Amino acid sequence: MIYDEVEPHAKLQRYIKCFWMLDHDYRDSFHDHERLWADVHTELIFTSGQRYFTKTGKRKTVLPANFVIGPYQKELELFSSGRTALVAARFWPWGFHTVSRIAMSRLKNTVQSISNVFAGKKRSPPTLRALRILRRRLPRSNERC
Repeated sequence: MIYDEVEPHAKLQRYIKCFWMLDHDYRDSFHDHERLWADVHTELIFTSGQRYFTKTGKRKTVLPANFVIGPYQKELELFSSGRTALVAARFWPWGFHTVSRIAMSRLKNTVQSISNVFAGKKRSPPTLRALRILRRRLPRSNERC
C-alpha cells in the first residue's frame, strides 16, 4: 500500500487541507477495505483501477470512478475487489463552496459523482487558476499536511 499527503500551494491553503493519494491492492489482504470515520471535510476523489463500492446489508453499490464524499456524521466503508489507486483533495469544511455552489445539506452523508456535483457549473477564473496551480504543484511536493 502506498499513501501520501501533499500540502497545497499557499494560494489554496485557505480552501484545501491537503492533497492525498492512495494505491492499494485489496485482493488477499488483511486490509480489505477503507474505513472513513465521521468527518466534516469534503473529499474530491479521482480513482483508477477497480472501482470502490459500498455495502448495505447484502446490497452492493458501485461508486463512480470520480466522486465527492460530503461531510459524514457516521463512518463510511469503501470496498474494492482489486487494485485501486486514487488522488484526492481534502477541503476544509468551508472550502468546497469555492469550487461548487452545491449546498452542503445536499452533500451531507452522501457519495456523489463529480458530474452530479458540478452539473451545469461553469468554471470561474479563480477555479481555473486553482486547477492550474494544482496541476503544477502535485508532482513536485513531498510535504505532509
